[in-house]
Amino acid sequence: MLPSRSKTSELKAAAPCAGIFLLALVPRLLHLDKTFDLDEMATAAWAMAKSPGGVFELLSFPIEGNAAGYPLFIWAWGKIALTEEWLRLPSVLTGASTVAFFYHRNARRFAPEPAFWASALLALAYLPLHESQNARVYSFFALSTYLALDFWERKRLIPF
Repeated sequence: MLPSRSKTSELKAAAPCAGIFLLALVPRLLHLDKTFDLDEMATAAWAMAKSPGGVFELLSFPIEGNAAGYPLFIWAWGKIALTEEWLRLPSVLTGASTVAFFYHRNARRFAPEPAFWASALLALAYLPLHESQNARVYSFFALSTYLALDFWERKRLIPF
């Protein structure tokens, strides 16, 4: 049975988004085996904590007030593996997802072609790329902020 027209058009619309995700993902996967820097050592300590209570003890000194729920997430993630690459992988995936969502949102709001080129630039821009390779919360902040902005604009523009 052939897919319906709407399913076919959905697949066509998803193809550039998947391509942008891969374009953003590949450079983020490079050099993940580098040694943790001082900032990332806090993430490694959270991942190595024996319990969630141990994570909260680590949050009190030094003060890590910007992390939200990330320390508990990375503690659970660290139960699977404790390599530098593994602890950086959530940031890599959310960084690439941010670029893909950036494309999807702007293609919907403006036009697919300029959204594609803007997303390609964002995929390869130094600072977002660098922060997506750190085992820290920054990529999560970027994605959640962008999702919140999109949600707010949709609710504001669509009367219910």
